[in-house]
Amino acid sequence: MLAALKQFFARTQKPPYQAGTSLLLILVLSVVVGAGVSYGTLGFMKAFDTILHGVYFQWTDYPSGRYTHKLDARNQVSFDFRGDNPHGLAGLRETQWADRGTCRVVTTTQGVRSHPVLTKWRMADNRLVLIQPADANTTTLNLKFEGPHLTPADNQFIPDLRKLLGTVPLPEKFTDASHQFNYKQGSFSDVPKWHILLALTLGGLFIGALYKVFKLARGHGPADAIIARLDADGRMPVKEGISTALICISSIGLGASVGRYGPAVHLGATLGSGFAQAFSLNRTNTVTFLGCGVASAIATSFNTPIAAVIFAHEAIIGHYSLRAFAPITIAAVTGNEVAKMNGRFFDGFQNLTQFTELVPAQYPLFALVGLLSALFALIYMRSLVTLGKAIRQSLIPLWLRPALAGLAIGIVALWLPKLLGLVEVLRQRGLDIRRIGRHRPLAIDPRQARSLPRQPGRLHPQEIAANHRQRGQRLLCFEPVDER
Repeated sequence: MLAALKQFFARTQKPPYQAGTSLLLILVLSVVVGAGVSYGTLGFMKAFDTILHGVYFQWTDYPSGRYTHKLDARNQVSFDFRGDNPHGLAGLRETQWADRGTCRVVTTTQGVRSHPVLTKWRMADNRLVLIQPADANTTTLNLKFEGPHLTPADNQFIPDLRKLLGTVPLPEKFTDASHQFNYKQGSFSDVPKWHILLALTLGGLFIGALYKVFKLARGHGPADAIIARLDADGRMPVKEGISTALICISSIGLGASVGRYGPAVHLGATLGSGFAQAFSLNRTNTVTFLGCGVASAIATSFNTPIAAVIFAHEAIIGHYSLRAFAPITIAAVTGNEVAKMNGRFFDGFQNLTQFTELVPAQYPLFALVGLLSALFALIYMRSLVTLGKAIRQSLIPLWLRPALAGLAIGIVALWLPKLLGLVEVLRQRGLDIRRIGRHRPLAIDPRQARSLPRQPGRLHPQEIAANHRQRGQRLLCFEPVDER
């Protein structure tokens, strides 16, 4: 079959129908490329996740990070644990994981994410995880470990959870005390500081050894895909791309403060270009499949097929064309669907709360934020270029540089452990439910909220309006209830 396809694309005397047949075949193959790159990207992410958990989070019996039970994509309940261990140089004296701390309970009902309910947790002598309200010692939730996951320890879990949440609703189908809360990812804030320092330094030495073994003179990224399109007719060295992917898996898994965007784009471009090279396609089709691989990788990583199509055209292909648009779009949609079929949902889109009202007085602040962000972006880019030149001109060998970088990141992580890995679990703090007190819903015009009276110890209705639901020109606000 491969030989027949090669012969089809290599024909010099093309019959009148071959142009349409060739385009149809390209569209069919774009589905294959999109699915193949998607599975490759999923394997890439699974690999560094496995390494990350093995190096940092599988050495403890204490809860850390997020545990979630998903009824479906729009209904779930999560527990987000954080220990009370110290940071900084004082953290180097701590050799054990924290056995108590804070826990934020978050529910998502019909796609609407509630504000976190702050609680406290501690480990009991019988290895149970006890969760209590932050301001009282009643209504204790009991959880126990089942492997890396958490499950209710008694049949009173659902009633106790409703009492703990107060007015925060639970999903309708969340009625069974046998629900399992699946472990997502631990928090680097809970890892003992000596463990972080040691893992990053030794991990850097391992990365340096991989550069020696694979004989790579430098790291590779999205820029190499653009160079391949400009100078090599879209052809990328497959062996070099796979070696780079293995190094990136190890780097992210060992806690390096890097993202998956660059490695995913480079891996997708390598696989797409390699597919085209296997069939000895011409330049036009090779560049098209290069874009297909990039689009599928981005759509798989972030569940954003539209953004993947735009990025592949503007950054990789360099232009929009009708011949390339359809295959790249099909590859992006295929990659996104394969990711969703395998349970891959980008966390950044699963933690969005309801939008709040914007007022004209905020727009000058947005402009100021834009200017400050541009200034820091310029400083950041210039510092990267300057530091890169200084390192290349130094006598430090390539294999030792990752270890020194790991040591530097480890020292910074003593105070800022959230810098490690891809991202810390996103949290929208919003309003603290315990401060709101008792309120009843009141439909008012947003301009009237400023004139309502402020009561001592209570949030003003204008502040509470962050919970509103937009309904025409009116908002669902809250009016304090006199408890006297």
